Amino acid sequence: MSESKQIRSYIRWFKTTQKIIVLVLLLAFIGSCCMVVKNSGTKDPDPVKMDPFQSEIGNYVYVDVVGVSDWIYQVGKNVVYYALEDTEGDFYIASITAEDFARLSAQHRYFEEDGPLPEAIRLTGVCKKTTDSVRSAVVEVYEDLSEDEFDAIFGSRFIDVGNTPKKSTMDLWMPLALISLVTPLVLLLVAWAKGRQEKKALKRLEQRGLLNQAESDIASPTIRSEKKDSFRMSSRFLFGKGMGLAAAWDDVIWCFESVTRYNFVVSYRKLVICTLDGVRHELFYKHKQQDEIVAVMEYIQQQNPNAMIGYTLDNARDYREAVKRNK
Repeated sequence: MSESKQIRSYIRWFKTTQKIIVLVLLLAFIGSCCMVVKNSGTKDPDPVKMDPFQSEIGNYVYVDVVGVSDWIYQVGKNVVYYALEDTEGDFYIASITAEDFARLSAQHRYFEEDGPLPEAIRLTGVCKKTTDSVRSAVVEVYEDLSEDEFDAIFGSRFIDVGNTPKKSTMDLWMPLALISLVTPLVLLLVAWAKGRQEKKALKRLEQRGLLNQAESDIASPTIRSEKKDSFRMSSRFLFGKGMGLAAAWDDVIWCFESVTRYNFVVSYRKLVICTLDGVRHELFYKHKQQDEIVAVMEYIQQQNPNAMIGYTLDNARDYREAVKRNK
């Protein structure tokens, strides 16, 4: 089908931009895997005493805990913040897992009830910067505490208990490696599906002896262009950019609008064009572009009065039957 060069160039989805994206993501995957392997062989440094005012963000630190408060602030199911007291009477903010908190029952009783001083338990973790939301939560819980007093008591850093520099690094690179692998695989899968649509469209035109005429029409200076060249329409053919769509008007037998809503509000719309080769071609529109979709469907019906317009169960059934008869 060398005579279909211009049609292929227009309707093909997997073009230079997509190829570059796939290549960049695969390179990112290789780089992420290298970082994962590199860090898997490293050891965490020995923890140093936590200083809520001066410890470096990301350092591996420890606190010898004698008191722990009730939970103060929670993000999701697993991130829960507490106030800690150490053996020297200094206070800290900490993110503690349920497992670690279960080991601190004596320390919790001491903090809340001012009972006998318990034995200190050393907690280790990564030093992180205290967020404004955590600061506000603590001030709200301890109503007589101002934000200035918070800074003077708890500093600007908290300890993320149970975390380590190695784990933090792995938590960064592992998801990046996964994303940079899955995304190009999805793009390649889409390219494969779009490629099949392209081949079916060109094969259909060739079988009907219309391929040369379609190739001539798509390059014609008089061809109609819609939606920033997303569609090209001649008197005989409809072409969809990057959609694998190239069909004679009498093969465009069903089109309808599909609406996606979130919380009952329209998020986006799409125009679905179904051809006699059994392929659904979709083009997305913004939620306020319904008039543009209607205009395209009206034009399709002008070119093919027999085309079914709108989604109904009868139209869906008739379309399936028409595709079966065409095979």
